[in-house]
Amino acid sequence: GVYDPGAAESFMQILADNLGGVALALFPVVIVFLPFQFFLIKLPKKDFIMILLGSISVYVGLLIFLSGIDFGFAFAGKYIGEVFLSPARPSGFKWLLLMVGFILGMAITLSEPAVTVLGEQLEELTNGHIQKMTIRLTLAIGIGFAALLSMVKILTQVNILWFLVPLYAIALVMMKYTSNLFVSLAFDSGGVSGGALTSAFLTPLTLGAAQAVAEAAGPGAQSVLTNGFGIIAFVSVTPLISVQALGIIYDARLKKAQRRIAEAESAEMEELGFLELNFLSGQVGSAIADVAPAGVASTEITPAEVAPAEVVPTEVAPTEVAPTEVAPTEVAPKD
Repeated sequence: GVYDPGAAESFMQILADNLGGVALALFPVVIVFLPFQFFLIKLPKKDFIMILLGSISVYVGLLIFLSGIDFGFAFAGKYIGEVFLSPARPSGFKWLLLMVGFILGMAITLSEPAVTVLGEQLEELTNGHIQKMTIRLTLAIGIGFAALLSMVKILTQVNILWFLVPLYAIALVMMKYTSNLFVSLAFDSGGVSGGALTSAFLTPLTLGAAQAVAEAAGPGAQSVLTNGFGIIAFVSVTPLISVQALGIIYDARLKKAQRRIAEAESAEMEELGFLELNFLSGQVGSAIADVAPAGVASTEITPAEVAPAEVVPTEVAPTEVAPTEVAPTEVAPKD
């Protein structure tokens, strides 16, 4: 088949064709809400009117959005594929589609409303520990690689299973090393990333590239439907890998920060213990000074300051004993 969007219809005709489709997408939500409002919720009249007016605004905005995609984005995607795969271009020029697909995938994801809402909710629930811009950039990188791999598949005309099976295997293995928070976030992100803007622009881009490849390859080329579709499958699996990789990095940094905090606390406890020991030593010294006798100064003696006393042997001089002279006694004769 030939993929030629916007060739035979004007914008007003596309707008008229989308009236019923948008109504079928939105009105069931309103119809389900009404019984809850009348029998269970019973919101105030003012709030109920605001919800109805909001539903009308959503209908008009979604109608214009989808019509613009059908008329403008689809044609732009087809045109990009034709330009890069034109026979007038050098043979290697087509590989620039890989870079174009990566950049467009990132840009579209950053402007995807569902991704923005997810980032805001995640930042609010984690009290700012995971910032919304971080998760948006992570998903943008994932979708960029999804568009790049999709372009590789289209240009090489390789079966999509050769891409999806290894990617899902990597995602499943990473679950073992990722925290439960990021595993749940990764699977939710896979569904959020394939929103209206992402699928509405990237699908025409891949179909346009597949159409150009089929025309250049001739009769042996794959069908446009077989080779062109599959971008949503890549969009669903690459966020699983990118978000879980973010979780592994986040957990590693968290453990490193906790280890530093534990080391700092240990050093602080050692310092406090040393200060407490000095304080107790001072208290003991003061107590000794209080019980010492008056007039005796208490000195603090540390073991390092006490030098061993050197005992010098004393020389005992010999004492000279002088002989005593005994005077002779004179005995008088008796009368």
